This record gives sequence, C-alpha cells and structure tokens, in this order.
Amino acid sequence: IYNHAYDIYNCMFRILALLYRSEQEFSIEQIRIFDFIIAFPEMINMTRIPKGSARGKKIIQNKYLSPQSHTKVFYRTENFQISALNHLAAHNIIDAQKYAENTVVLNKSTDLPKYIIDEIASVDSNSDMAIRICINSLYNVPVNGENGLKDRTKMMEYRYDG
Repeated sequence: IYNHAYDIYNCMFRILALLYRSEQEFSIEQIRIFDFIIAFPEMINMTRIPKGSARGKKIIQNKYLSPQSHTKVFYRTENFQISALNHLAAHNIIDAQKYAENTVVLNKSTDLPKYIIDEIASVDSNSDMAIRICINSLYNVPVNGENGLKDRTKMMEYRYDG
C-alpha cells in the first residue's frame, strides 16, 4: 500500500513548502518532525502546542490513511527524509554547507521553477494549516528537553538529550 510518507519526492515537496514559506533556518531534527506533521496533519491534534499560540487543531484531518503507530512510521521515514535532504543539497536547492553543519535553509541563490512555486502556493488546506502551525507556533520551541518538540510530539526520545 502506498504511503506518501515513504515517497522521497513527496518528502522533498513538503520540505520545500516549509522552507519556501518560512525562509528560516531549521535543524535537521526540526525538519524531520515538521515534515512528519505536514505529512500527517492530524499530528497537530496530538501535539502540545505552546499556550497562546494559534491552534487550528479542530480542522486538522488527514486525507490519507492514518498509521496505527505514528511513532513507528516516523522512525521508518528517517531514511526517506535524509535522502530528500541529501538530494536537495546535491542540487543546491538548500545550502549544502549549512546542511553539512546540520542546518537546513533554502539556498537564496537558486531559483525554484515557477511550476514548483505554484504547487507550493496551492497546497491543500490541512497541509497549509500544518505548515503555518509549524512556523508560527512550534518553530521557537526548543527541539530537546522536557517541553521541547521531541516531548511535545512524542516522536523522539528527549530524556537522554545532552
């Protein structure tokens, strides 16, 4: 059965949509978590959003089949996500030097083709809401530690962060 989370091209598109809309720098762990939230927008319903942040939680639904275990699927997507990032870096779409330093940022000197920009602009409403929540409500949440992204999403272990 097809699962869009395991599709490297779909993953590259989700990452580009996030980067193109935010123009911010992300850690690789942030990208992995946010990509998963965009792939499965219902994750917003299971994520502890910081108080005072825009939620939009009631309207987030998944148009695809939801996995029984989001955590298992999250760990299985790692190779696809890293391959997507490697591909984007190899084509200079993300800054390869910063990527080597575990930071992901859109390369401003590389112009995306208009058809990709048009596709990014027309993502479905649930993906759009997930992207906005990731950028506006979760971006400034630290990745590590108690109440960090790992803890808030329950996607990664946080108790042993250094």
